[in-house]
Amino acid sequence: MLVIHHYYRFKLSLTDVGELMSIRGISLSHQTVHNWTHSFGVELRLKLRTNRKGKSGKKWHIDATYIKVEGRWCYLYRALLH
Repeated sequence: MLVIHHYYRFKLSLTDVGELMSIRGISLSHQTVHNWTHSFGVELRLKLRTNRKGKSGKKWHIDATYIKVEGRWCYLYRALLH
């Protein structure tokens, strides 16, 4: 799981992930990292996507600022969907 997490979360190369694991005392080749990310990573991504489905887009944040438009001060509102 740690190999898959490092590869997808931090966008590291296969060799970089292997080097990070060697620091932890685990010797992996870049081909092993490739095989694990493609076999287990796809399944994990699909499971996480189904768990997250319907949860995004329920929070709104309003941002307001005061700007000058054609010599008049006006409020500028911006809605951010999270």
